[in-house]
Formats: sequence, structure tokens, C-alpha cells
Amino acid sequence: MSKEFEEKIKLESFFRKREKLIKENEKYSRFLFAPIVVIVVSLLILSYNVTSGRRVINFDRNQEVETIYEEASKTLEKTENKSGKINLNAATTGELDSLPGIGKVKAETIVKTREAMGGFKSVGDILNVQGIGEKIFDEISDMLFVE
Repeated sequence: MSKEFEEKIKLESFFRKREKLIKENEKYSRFLFAPIVVIVVSLLILSYNVTSGRRVINFDRNQEVETIYEEASKTLEKTENKSGKINLNAATTGELDSLPGIGKVKAETIVKTREAMGGFKSVGDILNVQGIGEKIFDEISDMLFVE
């Protein structure tokens, strides 16, 4: 065999291997193309839903704020009568905290005691709250009423 003939055989073998690799590459690229498309479409859908979800969440938060504001206004109307006194059976911890000698912890204790007793029957019932004695009662009794 001549060298030219051997080179032709090597070239043919090289080109056959190359064609085989190209066909395999095309086959695998088709397999890879589909998942890539699915991933891209999924990300687009997800980003759309997240964006839409933020709008819904903001809308709900605005409604919640309005609802809380309305409820707070109603509670304030219930707790304060025209003389500026606080209703012990409807007062929030924040309102009770504003009284002299009553801090946040005592205000929470008053609310818990009120719930346990099923409401106060008179202003004097506040003496049943742990941490409130005669001295504090004398300071705040004029600022309270019970309904």
C-alpha cells in the first residue's frame, strides 16, 4: 500500500468519526434544549407570579391597616367617654400604660386579670390585679370607669 492510500483511509476514518460525533452532538443538544426552554419558561412564570403577588400583598396590607385603624378608632370611642376617663373593660394595654404608675407590664397584667375575671364590675376591682395597691389606685381611680 502506498502512503497516499493510507492517508486516504486515515482521512476517511477521521471524517466518519467526525460525522458520528456531530450526529451524537445534535442528538444531545436536542435533549438539552427542551430542559433549558422549560427552565426559562418556569422562571418567567415564577417572576410574573411574584410580581403579581407583591401587588396583592400590598393591597391586603393597606386593607389591614385601614381595618386596624377603624377598630382602634372604635375602641378609643368605647374606652374614652366625654370626660376623658378610660373604660377598664375595653382599654388596651397602650391606654392603660398611659396611666400614672402603670407601666407596660402592669397594663398587660390588668388585661389578663380582666379576661380571667370576665370583666371588671367596678373600678375597685382593679385592686385584685397583682402589683396595684392603694397608692396607685388613689392616683388612677378618678381616670377610670367601668361599663
